Amino acid sequence: MTWSELPGGLDLDDVEARLAAGRNLPTQTYVRPEFHEFELDAVFTDCWQYFTPIHRVSEPGSVATGMVGRTPIVVVRGDDGELRGFVNACRHRGYRVANDGHCARIQCGYHGWIYGLDGSLRRTGKAESDLSIVKDDLGLLPVSVDTFAQGVFVNPTPDAGTLADAFPGIHEVGAEIGIDADPERYTPFTTYRVEQASNWKLWYDNGTECYHCPTVHKDSFGAAYDTTDGELFFSTREGYSSSHFDPAPNADGLVGSGYRSIQFFPGTQFIQQDDIMIMARVIPLGPDRCAFQADYLAERGSDPERVEEWAKLWSQTYDEDGDIVETIQQNLTSGRIDELIYVDEIEDNSRFFHRLIWDRYRAHVA
Repeated sequence: MTWSELPGGLDLDDVEARLAAGRNLPTQTYVRPEFHEFELDAVFTDCWQYFTPIHRVSEPGSVATGMVGRTPIVVVRGDDGELRGFVNACRHRGYRVANDGHCARIQCGYHGWIYGLDGSLRRTGKAESDLSIVKDDLGLLPVSVDTFAQGVFVNPTPDAGTLADAFPGIHEVGAEIGIDADPERYTPFTTYRVEQASNWKLWYDNGTECYHCPTVHKDSFGAAYDTTDGELFFSTREGYSSSHFDPAPNADGLVGSGYRSIQFFPGTQFIQQDDIMIMARVIPLGPDRCAFQADYLAERGSDPERVEEWAKLWSQTYDEDGDIVETIQQNLTSGRIDELIYVDEIEDNSRFFHRLIWDRYRAHVA
């Protein structure tokens, strides 16, 4: 693919000028199907994505499944204690081999081929007599797996290196801002998931700035944290950013403290605060559809009722975000809106991630 073959015939100089001026990527990238397909390849095919809480795959034989970009993924804890990931497709006829839960072996539900927890092909049922089937060559296709704090990350490519390779200094930055990486510090509490009628980039934009918080979230997140006069700390790194908010002064209800978060490109959000941790990601489903899933984890020793209140507050916050981005998506499809404006300093974090998306566009066609 050459530059001229970018979807929609994008003008490279125009896009560069837009981004430099604090504008969004061209509106057509939010509404046209060819850009959704392009971004699945350019952005999501070989990037690290948050996948599941580590507690869900903590015991030998525990299994978690899901999609990362176009790729169906299964992550399993082996008998040897190793965490491995595979394409969730049988090497025989491509049917899925696993569902969430626990198993002693991985068995395809189509023709019964059996794989070990290490992905090796063990049995082929009635095809055992077929000498053309070489089991050593037909193990499940590997993907890359790594962990950070309480989360499991997946990269669909088999040789992606480590999470720290993709996000240099991430462990040091996490420690610096106060992320507690002890897997035993938090345990799964509940999951928030919603499908939105919006492009994934709009959800991502919204989640990387808090300029909107005093107006949109005044009765939710903005009631627990100082989003008006308090200091909002955003720091961008290579492929990720970190942030911090001060507690809300003189609040009557829940008041947060110790808020610290990391945004991993593309679309993963980790938040730790008192009582609760959130690990979330946005999942592209179409040019005008995405899913947002947030796993809520309770801090060990915390009051369950207080954790429940925090989960409600965060769910309300995300519901409010959803209403906003769905309205923007609808307006973008009108054909009358050519550009969105991102303000210097207070929306620099969003501009930073726009640049990362555009860099992936450029790298994919280079």
